[in-house]
Amino acid sequence: MREPKSEYLLRIMRSGSDRAKQLKLTDRISNLTALGFVHDAAFVRKYVDETRACVLPYAEAVNANMFRELSNLVDNRAQSLDPGPTRGG
Repeated sequence: MREPKSEYLLRIMRSGSDRAKQLKLTDRISNLTALGFVHDAAFVRKYVDETRACVLPYAEAVNANMFRELSNLVDNRAQSLDPGPTRGG
């Protein structure tokens, strides 16, 4: 039976080696950057939610700079899904 993605991410971020954690953060940063070109809102929402729940809570302890970059990307992608009211209208 295949391990659910959320469990895999939590396992890496909780008990993986320092290198594995850094690689996972690098991978997430790269993937979130690429999500700017994805138009499937449900996929983007799931990826953002998964990152918030399973990666961000552990990221700052791994690398503060990567945590800030990842946090900014998550916020930007979430905002692109929920742009809110427009100005002047």
